Amino acid sequence: MLQRYMHDDDKMCVALASLCEIYRAGRKLWPSRPEDAGKTVTLEISQVKATKIEDLSLPGEMREVWAAVLKNPTEGAVELFPATVVNELNEASTSYHILNFDEVGKAARNEKKKKGSRNTVTLKTVGGTTKAGGVAEKKTSEPSKSPKAMSSPKGGGGGEGGGSASGTGSEDRSLPRPSGIDSTSASVPPPPQAR
Repeated sequence: MLQRYMHDDDKMCVALASLCEIYRAGRKLWPSRPEDAGKTVTLEISQVKATKIEDLSLPGEMREVWAAVLKNPTEGAVELFPATVVNELNEASTSYHILNFDEVGKAARNEKKKKGSRNTVTLKTVGGTTKAGGVAEKKTSEPSKSPKAMSSPKGGGGGEGGGSASGTGSEDRSLPRPSGIDSTSASVPPPPQAR
């Protein structure tokens, strides 16, 4: 995923931020537990790699969401789903975590703006009032921030203590560095020992 943007610093930053979001989702699927120390899991990201980094957070014609989905106790995959599939995941008690690529998308759109794209909105403050100029850009809506929509509470997924996965509160969003990445998947290293 990162090799593709080796010669473009701006896109490399966006790709690295995207990879961080993927690792955060991996930690939601496999929370840090002492009994899991020394275990390795695999999170397959081929669909993300096949998508241009600047298109990662833009919705398709149909409302779609990126989700890390638990496939079995040691494997998961990041996939692009129609939003309606989220209800099916909930009904099947499948553990998943919706990825938030909004910041990644903003960075990519800012990159296009720097290069003179006509598909962006320029905000200008005039006398304390913010006004938009230029051609309007499609606005992406954020996925639901309810705990059920962010991560299914059944099947071992979700955060510890049943907290919201929206990034608020005292949630630890840091993840350990990867222990090995091959061309089709990112390996999430085992969780550290409980402190």
